[in-house]
Amino acid sequence: MENLQGGTLALEHRYHLDARIGAFGMVTLYAGTQDPFGLPVVVSVYGGLLEAGADDAVAARIKESATRASAIEAEGLLSVVDFGEIEKGVPFVIEETVDGPTLDDKLADRAVLPPDEVGKLIRRLAKLLQAAHDEQLFHGNLKPHWIHFPDASADAETARLSHFGLSPAMGELVEMPQAVLTTDLVDAFPPECFDVAARDQAQKTSAKDRSPHLSAAADQWGLAALAYRLLVGVHPYFDDPVDASEGILRIKTEAPPSLADMGVDQALADVIDRALAPDPDSRWPSIEAFADAAAIALGHSLDQSPQDAQAPAPVLDEGKATPATDEPPPEVVGPRPSGYLLTFALVALVLTNLGWSFWFLNDQVPVSEEEVDEQVSAPSPETLPAGLQIKTIPAEAELFLIDDGVEESLGFTPHVVTQALFEQAGVEFLLRRDGYHPQRLAIEDTEAGQNIALQLVTQDEPEGTDSP
Repeated sequence: MENLQGGTLALEHRYHLDARIGAFGMVTLYAGTQDPFGLPVVVSVYGGLLEAGADDAVAARIKESATRASAIEAEGLLSVVDFGEIEKGVPFVIEETVDGPTLDDKLADRAVLPPDEVGKLIRRLAKLLQAAHDEQLFHGNLKPHWIHFPDASADAETARLSHFGLSPAMGELVEMPQAVLTTDLVDAFPPECFDVAARDQAQKTSAKDRSPHLSAAADQWGLAALAYRLLVGVHPYFDDPVDASEGILRIKTEAPPSLADMGVDQALADVIDRALAPDPDSRWPSIEAFADAAAIALGHSLDQSPQDAQAPAPVLDEGKATPATDEPPPEVVGPRPSGYLLTFALVALVLTNLGWSFWFLNDQVPVSEEEVDEQVSAPSPETLPAGLQIKTIPAEAELFLIDDGVEESLGFTPHVVTQALFEQAGVEFLLRRDGYHPQRLAIEDTEAGQNIALQLVTQDEPEGTDSP
């Protein structure tokens, strides 16, 4: 629909649409000001519903959710202050906001966040979500652009949360004749939202059960998916930024790639893995229990007894919930590398406009310190990288950090090497896998948010053969 920037909505109060923030899914966001008080607001205009052919029931459901969200009074939750329709079938919702950036804005500068910071943000958001859950109000679309900070320097403990229950549900999307299931529309939905049989059954039951994306267990999954992305820079399932089809297939059939295999501490990875369980009953008993378990894994202190965080979730017995036991939840089937992440291979890459310089060499002998000095001359960058993930094809090559000629094993690929890059300007790695030539990767300088996929060469290949 047309850009409404500069217009005015005349309701009980007047809302000036000062600037178009951007479009997310079927919603266009505007930064606005409420008169006569001069209060900042965010206006969500659902122009995408009309374009997708949504029926009147979707707009009515969004307005119903807006009515419930307007009653939010808990600290840190940004409530709805008004709603209406631009035209028939195009609802808008006006919410409180703060002057600072969103988490989306922060991620534009930093591809990933340190585990301690992620843990604090998990705990803060879990507290906000639990306050809403206690009132039977669920978010259903936990994404970085609904997470706000009062100013650019604000820490995780000051985060605010908006947009409760205001996004189209999966069941609503599939009923829209012109809707295209893009990643931005569905990547916050848990696996149960893609269960057609369960969704169809819900349509035959009470209204409160018709949106499987609106539940405490769904919000827990959404928070875990967000934490996963903040730690390693990618979503556990939806790798393609536009096409959601592969992610939808994988989320119904596979476990996500293990965070532990990508360099995240095993204890924290296990906590997040459980929150991402495909069966809602196998997740943590509550979203706060998930956050507390993550805090314990990171060595943070708790305001409450650790036993509450470590209590196991109920398990299923022949389809029925049973009392919690002391036994750990069943192991999730091991992951396989994402097809999308492994569809490209870079052997020699120089991106001068981003300040990148890489050398990829097939080594037939161990790398000597002299060779390193000859081939790497690393300037000290003014801005150290916020995140870099190294992947190999095939996956699970062992990754070594070379420091003064000494090799230190970092684990297996895919692997996030953020910490190593923070600690020094020039970094050199060695990758080894049985049956393949060792390969050296020297990073001289970098920008945040760039990842590397490296094609390994088998030992059957003649010496000197370059990777494709």
